Amino acid sequence: MQDDRVDATSRGFLGLTVACATCHDHKFDPIPTKDFYSLQGVFSSTKLDEFPLADKSVVDAWNKQKKEVDHEQKVVDKFYETQRELLAEILASQSARYLLAAAKLDSGDDLDAETLTRMEKYLAKGAWDHGYLKLPVTREAALEFQRTLVAVNEEKKQVDEHNRVTLGVDPDRSKVAGASLQSLERKKFLLWRDFFE
Repeated sequence: MQDDRVDATSRGFLGLTVACATCHDHKFDPIPTKDFYSLQGVFSSTKLDEFPLADKSVVDAWNKQKKEVDHEQKVVDKFYETQRELLAEILASQSARYLLAAAKLDSGDDLDAETLTRMEKYLAKGAWDHGYLKLPVTREAALEFQRTLVAVNEEKKQVDEHNRVTLGVDPDRSKVAGASLQSLERKKFLLWRDFFE
């Protein structure tokens, strides 16, 4: 949280981010790491207090209502997150059909038009950081790509679950820094990012 305060202050008063100064001197602007941690020291030695301007009963009622609204928002956000994940998995399991339709090797009449348009734009790019997709697209290559995409997503879910168990719920920064976390191989992550993020 202290890093966020320093970054928010610098954005507000300097019009630029200084978050990279946590690790090294700012590349182009004269903001050394020493200055970042000096400002962070100011925030670390301060205490945040609230002084409500309304009666205690009004504040308590507002806090209770806000807590209920926040809880409902978490439920809705979780629902949407689950739906996004399910839809992404469904589309990944059909990615060969979308690839073939985008490459004009299949009609794609029964496919989702918006997703097909996105796949056409993705194919038009012609070069990708992950290297799993090669042009021209063939039926065999599309099926192999689909198998890879589904396997990478499964591996990503296993990595996320391992990291969630390792860190626990709402970990603090020191626990994250010392934890033995897993990650996807870079090219697999780039493929996952392109299709699932």
